[in-house]
Amino acid sequence: MPKLSLLILLALVTHVLAAIFSVGYHHPDEHYQILEFANAFLGRTPYEVLPWEYAAQIRPWLQPLLMAGLFRGLEFFGLSSGVDWALFSRVLYAALNLFSLHALSQAMPNPTKACKSVFWFTAATLWFFPYVHSRTSAENLSGILFTFALAKEFAAIRDNSQNAISLKSGFLFGLSFVVRPQMALAGLGIGLARLIQDRIDWKKFSFLALGFCCAAVVGVVADRIGYGSWVLTPLRYFDVNLVQGVAATFNPYPWYQYFVWLLELHPVVNLCILAACILLFRRNKTDPSILAATTFFLLHMLLTNKEYRFLFPLVNLVPLWFAQAFSDCLRTKQHSRSLIFGWIALNFPAFFVSSLRASAFKVWPYVAAHSLDAPGAPDWISNLNFRPDPTSSFRFYDVPGKPLIPYGTGEDLRMSIKSQNGPSYVMVDIPYFDPAREGILEALEANECKEKTSAIPPLLLRPLAKLPFGKKLHLQSVYFCKSLSN
Repeated sequence: MPKLSLLILLALVTHVLAAIFSVGYHHPDEHYQILEFANAFLGRTPYEVLPWEYAAQIRPWLQPLLMAGLFRGLEFFGLSSGVDWALFSRVLYAALNLFSLHALSQAMPNPTKACKSVFWFTAATLWFFPYVHSRTSAENLSGILFTFALAKEFAAIRDNSQNAISLKSGFLFGLSFVVRPQMALAGLGIGLARLIQDRIDWKKFSFLALGFCCAAVVGVVADRIGYGSWVLTPLRYFDVNLVQGVAATFNPYPWYQYFVWLLELHPVVNLCILAACILLFRRNKTDPSILAATTFFLLHMLLTNKEYRFLFPLVNLVPLWFAQAFSDCLRTKQHSRSLIFGWIALNFPAFFVSSLRASAFKVWPYVAAHSLDAPGAPDWISNLNFRPDPTSSFRFYDVPGKPLIPYGTGEDLRMSIKSQNGPSYVMVDIPYFDPAREGILEALEANECKEKTSAIPPLLLRPLAKLPFGKKLHLQSVYFCKSLSN
């Protein structure tokens, strides 16, 4: 096993790379309900164009307010572009995840040298960690807070439940809930573990609950600042999404869908994660991390609205499970070497695909970063109406208003490129199986256009399209075309 310092350095490098290259967002909520809410608080996005969650008052304001404060601080140092803000935010979230993992590695039960080595080896090489950790989503921030809280919880168990530690643990659990109310499902498992381990010692449990209530007060004050009136967003969220059934209208899937996704998205790695959970559960049925994951996962299975991003808040538990379940597998040097190389071979190709390209690619960060209105700047040719209309809530990147040249087919694109007196950028966003795709690609090739950035490398689109989720893939790229003589 490599030295612990080298593993931590590797984790730092992969996270920084992902934060720099993984532009955009994984899901629209990451942008419209976090960045645009913060942008509205700063007066750059009109409140009336925010998503419906603002009018329904179901989006907690704590995270957008924290982001708005961060952006004000960056403005003080001369950084006022949404592109710079987004980059700094991704780096910050990645760093916070690494700090939370460090806290968890220090507080985990039986922190032997072998356990710590497996912990950081997993954290440094697990393919989706840098990508997920760089997101500015509520799932990510709630996961960071939950990881810090779990570290405090382990410290409370180790130190025989010191009241001050329990109070801090409850406060961090509460903040995680405030950022994302669904974290109450994981908190249920933590509370259950505390009751079982303490044999219902209500005095000790009360400090955990007190810290949670203090965090809830912070959330209420933040919502009062954001909405301008007193509102309990967790209750509003429960009423709108569950009682009124709004959530059930989005992404309805059967109860077993999460298992389907686990088998679709790198099944070998995911089966290893499931195996670690089962082994750890058999050894210690009251482990807080296992009970938290169990209640969180089972109750999410019962909800109609399912997305695999809903599981992101608990991904930081994976190194902990691997450390406690598999550290005994590394007793012999040769056995250890085989497992290490096999694991790297499984994870690093997926890391390069997922983390070194744009996340769920949206073109505006790239457009805003390339001086759309600068004198002599190339024209932009687009097959979609990317220009935000006056009612659009996409204001964070503050893209200049230079008109885009539209095209619909490959022939339209060919003529548009040839009509330019100088170089031009071409935006392409089209379903992989759209009949117009081949014509567009032929036009780009005929005009010697070079790809500048894309969501998925074109060479990988063909094999990925054959997988079960292939019909959902889009060709999303920006090309640069030099002027060709007619």
